[in-house]
Amino acid sequence: MEIIKNYLDTMFTSLPDADEVRRAKEELYQMMEDKYLELKSEGRSENEAIGIVIADFGNIDELKEELCQEKEPMTFAEKETEVKKVSLSQAREYVESVKRVSVFFAAGVMLCICSPAFLIFLSGLSEIHLIGENVAGCLGLLMLFGCIAIAVALFLYSDSCMSGNEYLKEGNFILDDGVGIYVENEKKGKRQLFSTLRIAGVILCICSVMPLLGFSFLDNGFISIITVCLLLLLVGMGAALLSCAGKMEESYQILMKEEDFKRDVRKKKKQKERLSSVYWCMITAVYLGWSFWSRSWGITWIIWPVAGVLYGAVSSIFSAILRED
Repeated sequence: MEIIKNYLDTMFTSLPDADEVRRAKEELYQMMEDKYLELKSEGRSENEAIGIVIADFGNIDELKEELCQEKEPMTFAEKETEVKKVSLSQAREYVESVKRVSVFFAAGVMLCICSPAFLIFLSGLSEIHLIGENVAGCLGLLMLFGCIAIAVALFLYSDSCMSGNEYLKEGNFILDDGVGIYVENEKKGKRQLFSTLRIAGVILCICSVMPLLGFSFLDNGFISIITVCLLLLLVGMGAALLSCAGKMEESYQILMKEEDFKRDVRKKKKQKERLSSVYWCMITAVYLGWSFWSRSWGITWIIWPVAGVLYGAVSSIFSAILRED
């Protein structure tokens, strides 16, 4: 119950230390405690019970009006930058929206990574003369660009769902009384989920090379192509889990202005995002150009793991340059 008590202390900070206010605070605490015990008796977890209690009793604007108190006036700096105040209901809605959108975003990431697998697989079928080379190329390209088109549609849909929350990523907001306690408590409750998703994602990425290495001794071109397709599938699944966990955890970091969303870090992150967009567009262009020119789809896939390793080096160099500036 310490979390609820701290939450109420924060909520009542802006009210005067008067007998009427103290009585109202005690009554509200008793109501929240009764609701908490009722939820616990129903089998709810501690974090879930606290979240429901805060959601049900977390807004005291009406109570402030009854106590003839005015809301704390916005400072001049806040007015100048049009700082918005995020209420508990808005914070809850934002977190839930990100949770829904993260699934679409993760699916888009997986489709982007797996999209060359169809082309590689069909090129393998053409090498063993099950289908013609031209048919394999046409169908493979159609499926490749089809997957990319669906992925882009998913990314655009995800952005449109979050279009009204740009000010949160910009950090142009302040949290209402007690919202920070709620967000921090929710983040702690989801920590195990984020860790599980990340561990599963990393394991899938690491294990993705095992089929390729395991069947390399067979010296069979078609089996090698199958293992490359499996590699892309496992990497896509791992990246989807990592991106899903990252998106959900990011929503809490945005609200708390932590990690990459601190004021001094935000500008550098935007510059790195631009670098990432340019880098991967160039890699895709090189991959397609090399593949069409050489017609060696079973070999040109190697550009992706190499590009992934190089991106880490490029990103580190870019970060070092930003720090020097």
